[in-house]
Amino acid sequence: MFEPPSNDELAAMDKDIIAVDLDGTIIEYSGDRTWNPNEFGDIKPGAVNWLHDARELGKIIIIYTARDNQQLVEDFLLMNKIPFDYVKSGKLYYHRLIDDRGERFESWDKVIL
Repeated sequence: MFEPPSNDELAAMDKDIIAVDLDGTIIEYSGDRTWNPNEFGDIKPGAVNWLHDARELGKIIIIYTARDNQQLVEDFLLMNKIPFDYVKSGKLYYHRLIDDRGERFESWDKVIL
Protein backbone atom coordinates (compact mmCIF):
# COMPACT_ATOMS: atom_id res chain seq x y z
CA MET A 1 0.00 0.00 0.00
CA PHE A 2 1.27 3.47 -0.90
CA GLU A 3 0.97 5.47 2.33
CA PRO A 4 -0.12 9.03 1.46
CA PRO A 5 1.72 11.94 3.05
CA SER A 6 -0.10 14.16 5.52
CA ASN A 7 -1.80 17.28 4.22
CA ASP A 8 1.03 19.36 5.72
CA GLU A 9 3.61 17.26 3.88
CA LEU A 10 1.67 17.61 0.63
CA ALA A 11 1.47 21.39 1.09
CA ALA A 12 5.26 21.55 1.49
CA MET A 13 5.95 19.80 -1.82
CA ASP A 14 6.98 22.05 -4.67
CA LYS A 15 5.08 20.12 -7.35
CA ASP A 16 1.53 20.61 -8.57
CA ILE A 17 -0.85 18.20 -6.86
CA ILE A 18 -3.91 17.01 -8.74
CA ALA A 19 -6.61 15.16 -6.81
CA VAL A 20 -8.82 13.04 -9.05
CA ASP A 21 -12.02 11.34 -7.92
CA LEU A 22 -12.29 7.65 -8.80
CA ASP A 23 -16.02 6.86 -9.15
CA GLY A 24 -17.80 8.88 -11.80
CA THR A 25 -14.58 10.56 -12.97
CA ILE A 26 -11.95 7.92 -13.76
CA ILE A 27 -14.44 5.05 -13.88
CA GLU A 28 -18.15 4.87 -14.62
CA TYR A 29 -20.71 4.41 -11.90
CA SER A 30 -22.62 1.19 -12.09
CA GLY A 31 -26.34 1.83 -12.35
CA ASP A 32 -27.82 5.01 -10.92
CA ARG A 33 -24.69 6.75 -9.50
CA THR A 34 -24.35 4.10 -6.83
CA TRP A 35 -21.50 1.69 -6.40
CA ASN A 36 -20.55 -1.53 -4.78
CA PRO A 37 -17.21 -0.94 -2.99
CA ASN A 38 -15.91 -4.29 -4.26
CA GLU A 39 -16.74 -3.69 -7.93
CA PHE A 40 -15.35 -1.20 -10.41
CA GLY A 41 -17.08 0.34 -13.42
CA ASP A 42 -15.59 0.73 -16.88
CA ILE A 43 -12.73 3.17 -17.28
CA LYS A 44 -13.92 6.44 -18.84
CA PRO A 45 -12.48 7.23 -22.27
CA GLY A 46 -9.41 9.45 -22.05
CA ALA A 47 -8.84 9.05 -18.30
CA VAL A 48 -5.72 6.91 -18.46
CA ASN A 49 -4.10 9.00 -21.21
CA TRP A 50 -4.85 12.24 -19.32
CA LEU A 51 -3.32 10.86 -16.13
CA HIS A 52 -0.23 9.68 -18.06
CA ASP A 53 0.10 13.20 -19.51
CA ALA A 54 -0.18 14.69 -16.01
CA ARG A 55 2.52 12.32 -14.76
CA GLU A 56 4.81 13.27 -17.70
CA LEU A 57 4.37 16.94 -16.72
CA GLY A 58 5.60 16.10 -13.21
CA LYS A 59 2.26 16.38 -11.42
CA ILE A 60 1.61 14.46 -8.22
CA ILE A 61 -1.57 12.43 -8.73
CA ILE A 62 -3.80 11.60 -5.77
CA ILE A 63 -6.76 9.34 -6.46
CA TYR A 64 -9.36 10.05 -3.85
CA THR A 65 -12.36 7.92 -3.09
CA ALA A 66 -15.06 7.22 -0.54
CA ARG A 67 -14.18 3.52 -0.76
CA ASP A 68 -12.82 2.08 2.49
CA ASN A 69 -10.54 -0.60 1.03
CA GLN A 70 -7.50 1.37 -0.16
CA GLN A 71 -5.59 -1.80 -1.10
CA LEU A 72 -8.41 -2.94 -3.40
CA VAL A 73 -8.40 0.47 -5.12
CA GLU A 74 -4.61 0.42 -5.53
CA ASP A 75 -4.74 -3.11 -6.96
CA PHE A 76 -7.39 -2.00 -9.49
CA LEU A 77 -5.34 1.04 -10.52
CA LEU A 78 -2.13 -1.00 -10.90
CA MET A 79 -3.87 -3.81 -12.80
CA ASN A 80 -5.30 -1.27 -15.26
CA LYS A 81 -2.05 0.73 -15.54
CA ILE A 82 -3.75 3.87 -14.23
CA PRO A 83 -0.99 6.21 -13.00
CA PHE A 84 -1.16 7.51 -9.45
CA ASP A 85 1.10 8.47 -6.58
CA TYR A 86 -1.32 8.02 -3.69
CA VAL A 87 -4.86 6.88 -2.90
CA LYS A 88 -6.62 8.81 -0.18
CA SER A 89 -10.08 9.31 1.28
CA GLY A 90 -11.33 12.13 3.44
CA LYS A 91 -10.01 15.70 3.44
CA LEU A 92 -6.93 16.22 1.34
CA TYR A 93 -4.58 18.93 0.13
CA TYR A 94 -4.42 19.64 -3.61
CA HIS A 95 -3.86 22.40 -6.13
CA ARG A 96 -6.51 21.17 -8.52
CA LEU A 97 -9.53 18.90 -8.02
CA ILE A 98 -11.12 16.85 -10.82
CA ASP A 99 -14.43 15.46 -9.59
CA ASP A 100 -17.75 14.62 -11.23
CA ARG A 101 -19.52 16.34 -8.30
CA GLY A 102 -17.23 19.40 -8.05
CA GLU A 103 -15.71 21.26 -10.99
CA ARG A 104 -18.06 20.36 -13.83
CA PHE A 105 -16.72 17.14 -15.35
CA GLU A 106 -18.07 16.05 -18.71
CA SER A 107 -15.24 14.19 -20.43
CA TRP A 108 -11.48 13.86 -20.24
CA ASP A 109 -10.88 15.60 -23.57
CA LYS A 110 -12.24 18.83 -22.04
CA VAL A 111 -9.93 18.86 -18.98
CA ILE A 112 -6.90 21.07 -19.54
CA LEU A 113 -3.65 20.31 -17.73
